[in-house]
Amino acid sequence: MARRGRKPAGTKEELINLFKNKAAELGRAPTAKEINDDPRMPSASCYNRQLGGIKKTAAAADVPMSRRSGGRRSTPYPDEELLEQLRKKATQLQRRPTSRDIMADPNMASTSTFTLRFGSLKLALILAGVK
Repeated sequence: MARRGRKPAGTKEELINLFKNKAAELGRAPTAKEINDDPRMPSASCYNRQLGGIKKTAAAADVPMSRRSGGRRSTPYPDEELLEQLRKKATQLQRRPTSRDIMADPNMASTSTFTLRFGSLKLALILAGVK
């Protein structure tokens, strides 16, 4: 059963065509978040179940995957810049930022960047001096 307001899943061919249309609209392959945010499209999990994921759908649709995810930067951040992002976010929120806070901010590195660089988000927050 489709969620209210969301397009129900269709055949693999229909899913690929919807994906191509969204890619044409964006000028690049859509991210899972962009798919989920569009009520005209089935959910990203539908693409995972029926086609094996966004990357495989993009390949089937002959849409190149962007190296950038959700508008995030694709070049490495210096460690101090990453730590400063956490400090600024903590100041802005007046509390310790969560993974959700970080992922909701398109101007910040992803939580996986902090994890890969510092071992975990928790360790990155400690190194940034965020309590």
